[in-house]
Amino acid sequence: WYHRNNNDQLVFDKCITQQNLSEIRKKLWNPQKNLTFGGSMRGSNMSFAGTVDGQYIVNNFKGWKLKSNQPSKKHEVDIVLHVDQTETVANWEKQLAKMSNEKSVRMEAWQQNLDWWKRYWDRSHIVINSKKGKLDQGWRIGQNYQLFRYMLGCNAYGKYPTKFNGSLFTFDGHFTVGNSTPDFRLWGGGSFTAQNQRLVYWPMLKSGDFDMMHSQFNFYLRMLKNAELRTKTYWNHNGACFVEQIENFGLPIASTYYHVPRNLKFTPRTDKQSTRTLKNSKGKVVEVIDQGYLTNPWTGDEYETILEFCLMILDVEQFSGEDISRYMPLIESSLLFFDEHYRYWGNKLNGSPLDKDGHLVLYPSTACETYKMATNPTPLIAGLKTVLLRMLELPEKYISKDQHKKWKSMLGTIPPIALRKTGDHTVIAPAKKWERISNIEFPQMYAVYPYSFYGIGKPDLNIAIDTWNHGFDNNNQRQSHCWFQSGIFCARIGLTKDAVHFLKAKMLHTSRRFPAFWDCKGFDQCPDFDHGGAGMVQLQEMLLQTTNGKDIRILPTWPKEWTVDFKLHAPYKTVIEAKAKNGKTFDVKVSPKSRTKHIVKVLSK
Repeated sequence: WYHRNNNDQLVFDKCITQQNLSEIRKKLWNPQKNLTFGGSMRGSNMSFAGTVDGQYIVNNFKGWKLKSNQPSKKHEVDIVLHVDQTETVANWEKQLAKMSNEKSVRMEAWQQNLDWWKRYWDRSHIVINSKKGKLDQGWRIGQNYQLFRYMLGCNAYGKYPTKFNGSLFTFDGHFTVGNSTPDFRLWGGGSFTAQNQRLVYWPMLKSGDFDMMHSQFNFYLRMLKNAELRTKTYWNHNGACFVEQIENFGLPIASTYYHVPRNLKFTPRTDKQSTRTLKNSKGKVVEVIDQGYLTNPWTGDEYETILEFCLMILDVEQFSGEDISRYMPLIESSLLFFDEHYRYWGNKLNGSPLDKDGHLVLYPSTACETYKMATNPTPLIAGLKTVLLRMLELPEKYISKDQHKKWKSMLGTIPPIALRKTGDHTVIAPAKKWERISNIEFPQMYAVYPYSFYGIGKPDLNIAIDTWNHGFDNNNQRQSHCWFQSGIFCARIGLTKDAVHFLKAKMLHTSRRFPAFWDCKGFDQCPDFDHGGAGMVQLQEMLLQTTNGKDIRILPTWPKEWTVDFKLHAPYKTVIEAKAKNGKTFDVKVSPKSRTKHIVKVLSK
């Protein structure tokens, strides 16, 4: 069986038409043309036995049957799957047949699979209250951490990343969103939402699963040329523009490019539909035609999340020592986009690429999906500063003297993170200013995580704590489900009681039989992978934190009443193994031993 894409009906071509990119159509990388996916099923001592029709829940289906030629106590069935872009179906069928006939190769692969899982479980673990059993909340949190890590391991080397809305694991849509097919997923199709997607991959650093992160990095690397061509076409400057909700070929999904509720259009967006009203630095209203911006009210001007993936790549190098040379063009082009894009807007709106202080004016922009039409949003400033500083720390094999000079110069143009007063408290602002609030993220705290400007062992910790307690504009910004990072923030700033509250709400939250099938109705599809990823990160941060990659803190926000046995990874090829009881650590092992001197605080002697 197989499905082969109809080249006359590709979403790729429809998006190009809609987004006024037809002039570069032939230059764009197209992963959909001639794409064929399917497989074969056969068994020893078995023959094809016709078809069967039936109904699964509310959906009709047609199936194919195999039948044993004679009674047997053991049956062996081979299911071989294959995906490729081939000029003809015949070519695809030849490749499938070759795979199907190489039984010795499949048996060898199976043994490699078993060996891989053994190594996987030896890399890291977190076991809580091991003697109390499944009625204990701490024990169940540890169990769910391990179960979710198992689910992540199932797509370790997929060509496409593990997707936040369930990846390989589907949950019948009929039981979550109503009448639908088993293949239905919220936020489905070929699109990826970066704000959710990042949380699937952040926990893989401390779990030591660096090899599994390449699927996500390569996802962006494949789209790099398309993102650069799109930037050049719309704004005539350099750099790669990666939008928040992106198709797997690097363009915005159609409903974000031209947001027309309940009426998706693939006709070219007109100049009138692309006209936006902006303000210059003096407050004067300026109308401009901008074919590149997204009319979607939530994701418009949201480009910052690519910086988190750039930081992940740099972290993989710092944690494991892996050569990241192939990803440097991705990081460099992403940084270049922000530099040239806001110089472009500075010239267009204010007649100058920089403000009077020599800083970029990061407008029009946004702080996540929440603070819209923002100037100098905190996540973007923190992300740019963090990635640029880390780039400047790289050895010469990655960055030449000229590049070092270039990125250092850009670092000098990034404005400071804005602060504001709330009563008697100084707190982190979501941006220098903004026009409206559209969602309920808490981007003020992104300066705590993933960008470590504030936290335990860093200056002005009280500002971060006051931001958590007083710096929100809507109490819904501090939630536990889905992509919310509340527990991570609390762990990073030393609020143990709050961290435990949000950890329980996150890691015990399920109404499904399988404990790690988190269901956040109204947000993401069940099983919700960004929910699980955020929970994993929080648990890791409660046990182990590093400052600037060097200083190591064990049990920085761990509840004394919980016992724990863990093995986690830290920068510079460091592995920490420890046990704790009553808030005291024992059996602490640090590899390499030279890193022991960097443990600055352990909650026991």
